[in-house]
Amino acid sequence: MAKTGNPGRRYDNPLGALSSHTYQISLYMISPTGYDAFTASGRRTINSLQVGGAVQGAGAAYLIAQSGGVRTEGENPEFRATGFTKDVYIDNLLIEHKVGAPATQTATGTYNVRFDITEPYSFSFTNNLRKASDAIIAAEPDRYSNAGLGFNNGSRQFFILGIKFLGYDENGNIANGQEVFMDDGQPIDGAAQGNHLFETYYDIMITAIKFSIDGNATNYKIEAKSPAPTMQFGTKAGRLKGKYTVTGSTIKEMYDGENGLFTQLNQFEKSQSQEGAAQTQEYANTYVIEFIGDDAKSLSDASMISKENLDKSTWAQKQPKSAENPSSGVDLTSTPNNSKREFKFELDTAILSTFDTIIKVSSYMLNALTVLYNNSPTPNLTTGEPEQTEGSSEQRIAWYRITPIISDVKWDGLKDDWSYTMTYRVETYQTPIVNVGNTNPGANYYGPHKRYDYWWTGQNKEILDYKQNLDFLFYNETIGNVSGNGNNAMKGVNVGTILQSSAENKDGSVGESQSIQNAFITSLYSPDSYAQAKITILGDPDYLISDFRGGPEAPYDRFYGDDGFRINANGGTVFIEIDFKEAEDYITETGEPSGVMKINDSILFFKYPAWIAKEIKGVSYIVVDVKSKFADGKFTQILDCVLNSFPTNDPNGAGFVGPMQEDNGEGREPSNYKKYIPPQIPRIQNLNPGL
Repeated sequence: MAKTGNPGRRYDNPLGALSSHTYQISLYMISPTGYDAFTASGRRTINSLQVGGAVQGAGAAYLIAQSGGVRTEGENPEFRATGFTKDVYIDNLLIEHKVGAPATQTATGTYNVRFDITEPYSFSFTNNLRKASDAIIAAEPDRYSNAGLGFNNGSRQFFILGIKFLGYDENGNIANGQEVFMDDGQPIDGAAQGNHLFETYYDIMITAIKFSIDGNATNYKIEAKSPAPTMQFGTKAGRLKGKYTVTGSTIKEMYDGENGLFTQLNQFEKSQSQEGAAQTQEYANTYVIEFIGDDAKSLSDASMISKENLDKSTWAQKQPKSAENPSSGVDLTSTPNNSKREFKFELDTAILSTFDTIIKVSSYMLNALTVLYNNSPTPNLTTGEPEQTEGSSEQRIAWYRITPIISDVKWDGLKDDWSYTMTYRVETYQTPIVNVGNTNPGANYYGPHKRYDYWWTGQNKEILDYKQNLDFLFYNETIGNVSGNGNNAMKGVNVGTILQSSAENKDGSVGESQSIQNAFITSLYSPDSYAQAKITILGDPDYLISDFRGGPEAPYDRFYGDDGFRINANGGTVFIEIDFKEAEDYITETGEPSGVMKINDSILFFKYPAWIAKEIKGVSYIVVDVKSKFADGKFTQILDCVLNSFPTNDPNGAGFVGPMQEDNGEGREPSNYKKYIPPQIPRIQNLNPGL
């Protein structure tokens, strides 16, 4: 897999290339086989496996509702879900993406969805959901225990939410995605299917339906969530149902080794599905771990063995030979195994949290910590100084990210819930902003995904509203000497010390053994930012975040989805930059009227240190949350952000080129900047080619 470049492929909103545009929202119910096919194809489009006389409902997705009404080629009813013979309408859609770690407090992302369904002159929507569900069950009885007997709630099926755009180019022609925007020479959507631009699909599970009747129509308020994180990290499948002791020499072995956590969980799941008095489920859930990305081995092969850690209580102990005699003489006299490490997890521990526990004491983290961890336990006898271990100064500190994937879904009537294979796709997560002492630096600041000019003239091209909350006391006391323009995070106070002391309270850790790791995690999950911004922009399809990640053999792009432009937040921190400009009067320097407004572009919200100031145009923010709103034909987005702060001195020192920085003589821009060619991904037949 080729090394991926930096963000910044497209700063501008591609919808700006159109003279006018609108959106179309579609809601589908999808069968279990169809859902597996949808996931396996990368969620790029709705794929219909219905070919040549296949059974109605088998392996397919069918339309429930659509903005503007269901329009199929020749009004062919085969694309409508069973029971939905008349139009129902969908609008007022809100998709909230939890992008940054501060939004989820974990090393993963998720999204929540709300939308309205309007049913004119009728009150049969929920009843029709049941009819559509029954048709899917009849077509795929092997995916439902007892052929779906007892599955009475149609809202518990899987659903797909589709969004596409249609518009006209500057000449009044219907846009087809080949329109070129600005001067980069690239089409705005090279993967467009016909006149459908920026097609985006989300799998959802409905969590609530509330309705009201006003006489002419029934209005349904529907709430939904992303299925994979909800199921995979929820209380039923995402928490340990007993105490577990896991051993291994690498991170990968800790999960799928002989005594790995997932190995033991899979054994437990099989035992619960065996026929007998103790059977609690018909199908066993399956836990799978995959390490993805160009640097996957830095995580999967990271060692759990540290020469500096001499605590034998963490060494792997010999397992008892039998459950009936766990304290046999052989076991009592066995020697601990120094080639592996042992972790104990208590009942009801969140599986996701086990990754934090294991990764932060592995070589993946320890090699990126400086003097405190990477020095030899004895000093050099000549100089009296500690000796650094080989290569420690070049290890960049970073974190990890997990993308949950569910597949092979089956309805289990015995436990009244879905069973599935849960794949944890783990990748490295780049963290350029590291305000913690005693660590190596993170990746170089790789620049923003998007960049904006903000004009106080009412003529903003993209930003509709900007609000920033500034903790001025924190700004003065912690950031430093404002009046002297010494306002940086390392002036007058040791931010690393602040975070280390607060990490113990926030993480519940005891002692100093992992204080730096805990401080680093705290800085990611709960940044003590003194400025937060809420920015409303014209809707940009690039912010319809792509959460999907392919398997270990799939093409990998750290910062984008597989279309090459939709932001993917799983590979590293998402940044934007805003360059503020202030309108002055219509005068010249001599005071004479000129007829041209003068612009002050020297507004200072935050003075960056000299080593990073030239890389930032305006002000740099971390994007934490993206809310995409589709209502009454208008598409807008709200970005929740926090302001970045950088240390006074360049943590890299002179001449260091980081792992995410290509030294190609073009500054920080990657070699594929503005010349990205998306991969050719084969598509299965589109469900609605007439739309």
